[in-house]
Amino acid sequence: MVELRPAHTVSQHPDPAIPSRSRGIRFRHPGYKDQNILFTLLGHDSPEGGLHHETARLACAIVAGNRWDGYLSISPTGPRIEATELLLGSDYYFIVPSPSQGTFPSYDPSAPSTHPPVSSLPSTYTYPIVPCFREWRFPHASLPTLWNKLSTEDTNPVRSTSDAVIIRDGSCRMTEHVEECDIAHLCPKSEGDWFRFNEMDQHVFQKRRTGDAAMNDPSNLLLLRADLHRSFDKLQFVFIPKADGVLSTHVLGESRELWTLYHNTILHKVGVAPEFLFARFAWAVFPLLAGFLQRRRPRLLMLATEEVPRWVDSNECVELGKSSNGRSRGAGQKKDASSSKRTRSEAETEDMDGLQKDVTGGSKRRKTETRSPRREVIHDSRSDDGLTAYPTRRSTSAPLLEASSSTVTSTTNQTVDFTTVVDQRLQFERARSDPKGRWLKERQWLDDIIDNGGAIDAADIPRYLSVTGKDVIPSIGFEV
Repeated sequence: MVELRPAHTVSQHPDPAIPSRSRGIRFRHPGYKDQNILFTLLGHDSPEGGLHHETARLACAIVAGNRWDGYLSISPTGPRIEATELLLGSDYYFIVPSPSQGTFPSYDPSAPSTHPPVSSLPSTYTYPIVPCFREWRFPHASLPTLWNKLSTEDTNPVRSTSDAVIIRDGSCRMTEHVEECDIAHLCPKSEGDWFRFNEMDQHVFQKRRTGDAAMNDPSNLLLLRADLHRSFDKLQFVFIPKADGVLSTHVLGESRELWTLYHNTILHKVGVAPEFLFARFAWAVFPLLAGFLQRRRPRLLMLATEEVPRWVDSNECVELGKSSNGRSRGAGQKKDASSSKRTRSEAETEDMDGLQKDVTGGSKRRKTETRSPRREVIHDSRSDDGLTAYPTRRSTSAPLLEASSSTVTSTTNQTVDFTTVVDQRLQFERARSDPKGRWLKERQWLDDIIDNGGAIDAADIPRYLSVTGKDVIPSIGFEV
């Protein structure tokens, strides 16, 4: 007789040190008399609904143009709050020290506004705000202290991106699940213009990668379970250090399940670059500015292509607010009529860049050009990754991240060369039987042969046949 097991219940983290409900904490700009709320963050860091001080301070500093010298206070002119404190109040001001000499322009009264924008309180400084991610300049040489203490290195310098990430991570970095995982980008593929404008390729592990290819470097990629990858791209959480050299998950959204299960949980070992983790944090923070920008009043803003901040009228602020919550014009690009109409949800859809999707759920795939006769790259219609993932040796049933599933399933109405299916099965068997990855060197040798036109010496023919999965009789050296 078959013995049935009880139905599942909702999982719980073994350490329940979380609040029973989320609590909003508002952060204000001291230079505006009213309508001065920059954004609101949720307090999940203590049972009382507290918020980690440094996380909040850095979020404010980012939108103020990387002003790491800024500090939090409970009043527009109040004293600095000590960084060791949890934020348990409801309202805080982010204060930036005023420059010794006037650097920024004064308010232009001819700009349309129904209220005086600048606070009349003494000793307040109306510092400029960066309106959206694509107008933000990355602080290459001045990452905050906690982020500088994160140390990573390229532990698997192989050519194939998917091989390197899967061998390095082996499982979801949040849950350690092996099956149904995606390769997720930290700096999203949708932000390619920003990536190039800010020369982010200087932070990749494989220095020969430049341009768009640099975004697919292992330094910008990690494994996440597919459902968590979707939440990640919907700005539900980020990965940040709250202790020296320790990365943890910080939940930004209001999903009770996410903050109950994952908030402040330490990540399993990751090998990504701190710069891309920080860029992702900023990418998740800027959409929170939409309300501040859309209150129909001028704001002093700092734009990437302009050397000096300027007062922006209320109408342009509204458009920038839409950009803050969606796809803005890229740094160095001219604004067009269509760019302001794109929404954050569209950007999220385009950034669903995992390599495994639910094929039966209606996600249509199309077959594109092959990199070599031994590999077919499948693109999702919502993605521009062009990455092919192979299974790890830890998989015990279905191959992990098997992008080929859509090519051999009849529901997709696609046909695939039989050699492609054979090759992917061969990759799986080699990963399982060769845990030290010796075959990766052979594959890299084969890549070099193909990239150089396919010419090989007669002495290398048996090696070539062996690497491509053929049986060879040593005495006569030809395929059987």
